[in-house]
Amino acid sequence: MTYINNTIDKINNENILVVSFTGMTPHLEASLEISRRLSEKNNVSYIHLGKYVSRASLYSKNILKRKLQLPIRVQRAKNYLRKHNQEEAEIKLLDSKSIAKKMINLYKNEELKNLNNIDSIEDLKNIKHKTYCIGIGIASSLITMLKETDPFPLTESFQKELKEQYISSIKSIIFAEILLDEDSKYDSIVLLNGRLSVENAFKQVAQTKRTNIFFHESSFKNNRFFFENYMPHDFKMRKKEIIEVKNNLPKGIIEEVGKDFFERKAKGQEVWQESYTNKQMPSYSEELKNVIANCKLTKKKIISYFSISDDEYQAIDGAPPRYGEWKTQIHAIKSISNILKNLNYHLIVRVHPNLKNKGDLDKKKWNDLSKYIKTQGFSWISQDDLDSTYKLLEDSDLVISAGSTVGVEAIFKETPSVVIAECYYANAIECIQLCDSSEKIKSFIKDKNSFNKPNKAESYIFGAWQLKHAAKYKYFVATHKISTLYGHMEDGTRIASPGFSQNLINFTNQFMKFFS
Repeated sequence: MTYINNTIDKINNENILVVSFTGMTPHLEASLEISRRLSEKNNVSYIHLGKYVSRASLYSKNILKRKLQLPIRVQRAKNYLRKHNQEEAEIKLLDSKSIAKKMINLYKNEELKNLNNIDSIEDLKNIKHKTYCIGIGIASSLITMLKETDPFPLTESFQKELKEQYISSIKSIIFAEILLDEDSKYDSIVLLNGRLSVENAFKQVAQTKRTNIFFHESSFKNNRFFFENYMPHDFKMRKKEIIEVKNNLPKGIIEEVGKDFFERKAKGQEVWQESYTNKQMPSYSEELKNVIANCKLTKKKIISYFSISDDEYQAIDGAPPRYGEWKTQIHAIKSISNILKNLNYHLIVRVHPNLKNKGDLDKKKWNDLSKYIKTQGFSWISQDDLDSTYKLLEDSDLVISAGSTVGVEAIFKETPSVVIAECYYANAIECIQLCDSSEKIKSFIKDKNSFNKPNKAESYIFGAWQLKHAAKYKYFVATHKISTLYGHMEDGTRIASPGFSQNLINFTNQFMKFFS
């Protein structure tokens, strides 16, 4: 039974343009799914522009892949839509080649900036072209590609990447101005995510034309996808989704789904993403075991901080700085450690295991922080340590995070939880407060009521929201048990998912990396 009506199925009698720049699964396949779904009640046009910019979204910058692999994937996408045009409402495939010729002619007249004086992430965010603030999208793409929350000072290769993202953004603006001219008559457009360079640039043109914009993105579960008229990092609107689930899903289903979600995660099962806990120890290292035992013996409160990967939240158009008075997550942890030292509480910092996949600059910053925390007499669990996350949740008197899932998992384990930055669930789950300054966190920690045991049932809504809110795929089928990075269309058509050759290359690369 359907309890929540998805946005994509409510739209009707509109002229809609679906725009794609990517060549990656599931995003390319999602653009096809969306086109078919919308064409049932609307007039839909489709165009893929990834071939005509040097940096297709979330796609390899390798020239062979861009020149050979990407066109093949785009052609498969077009063939798929042509095939289904014969069976259902027609989707108009725009002539990307002729539009690209117009773009190239117009691009020749564009005045480009000298980017050599861009010395900081703030300088980068402030880059404009004409009246369009393209810098924040470029920053988001750079951070995502380079896996650094702040890649400055830029190396020579990073500087080159900045230039390519800049040029791709300008070309995207020209494409948007061509497609959304006064004669276009589009009521709405559809874009991936909205935060990356080319989509952000296209989006800004659409906003000046007062064209409605829908965004799509992967969801928390591999059989669902995000589709709304707001970006997926809009915390205010995502909280409304949680409230919508709470108001529309029967209480029994919320409890059943939410409880199952957290129980499976606690067992190390992969519910909607790779589990970082399934290889952890059942307990702690001897050193940490002794520290916690001593805290229990002396009745010293244990406050655990669980870090979060910041890169995808670092540059979001229209969003205020995420850490406000804290400035950065690392600065926040330092401030919290000073507060706890004065209160004679013990701090344990648990670094997110995904830090091992981030850039060298980020790793160095966190390594430097570890030295500071240890000199304070506190405990540090690095990204490579296998101490149990769930045992730590149970042994802590309070959990602090910047909005990671573990902040809600703490409630499931009946441990109080507080967040230091805006996130999906702060205050939407009433027992989890937002303390976005040192004064607020100090006041919160000094209040003995903050350590009261929460009702674990308050966590269930989060699991139900993650697994039940987004639209279900009708035409895309994920072939991996949790990931959407592998899959095909419902008729068996493979669009962008790796085939035999790509899988063989990936296996060879991993094999060589293992023995290098």
